[in-house]
Amino acid sequence: MTVKELKEYIADLPDNMDVMIMQVNDDFQYNLLQNSEVKEAKFIDPSNKEVYAFEDCLILSDEIIDINDYDNNSI
Repeated sequence: MTVKELKEYIADLPDNMDVMIMQVNDDFQYNLLQNSEVKEAKFIDPSNKEVYAFEDCLILSDEIIDINDYDNNSI
């Protein structure tokens, strides 16, 4: 994904929307951005699985993701 493509994608998003990058691969410190999408991110306490908050966020990833195979509960 290029800067131009990213700017086009986010042009209509609210200025105060959080931006997160999915940690997929720890082999490299930096990876090229390959995918972005707006999803509802759930903030869950791992000890008791309680959902503390959720909101729409721009999710960035270094993986090429087929949206049809993406698990909505993984974030």
